Amino acid sequence: MTTTREEVITALVARLQTAQPTLGRNTPLPDLNVAATTILLKDGDIEPGDVFLNPRVFEFTATPMVLVMVVGGTDADRDASIDTITVSLIGALAGQDLGGLAFDIRPQPSNKTPKETFGAPNVTSVEFGIEIDYESDSSAG
Repeated sequence: MTTTREEVITALVARLQTAQPTLGRNTPLPDLNVAATTILLKDGDIEPGDVFLNPRVFEFTATPMVLVMVVGGTDADRDASIDTITVSLIGALAGQDLGGLAFDIRPQPSNKTPKETFGAPNVTSVEFGIEIDYESDSSAG
């Protein structure tokens, strides 16, 4: 039996892959010597919310993190590519409830990660969270 959180994250991955089929979940970063675009989803944190007693329902907010990393090309080319990818990912979430699993989805502003993070001068990346509110009948999420 899977947790509701796992069902939510699995549905999120499937939805994001409609916009960016190369998106991977919890995969390691690739070798940066190759000019490539990498889009990763990390499961992120989960925060408990309210508990309702009749019937017993637990509210949670999951915050999976999306990393978009572009290697190679000029700074302007990488910035344009990241903008295009980010807009497509956020657009894929518009009006979604992940098949009835979530009652609110809020993409957060992106943070440009410093080039030094990856130790390469030709890397541009951004990271942003997606807050997802959902309910579960289990306190495990």
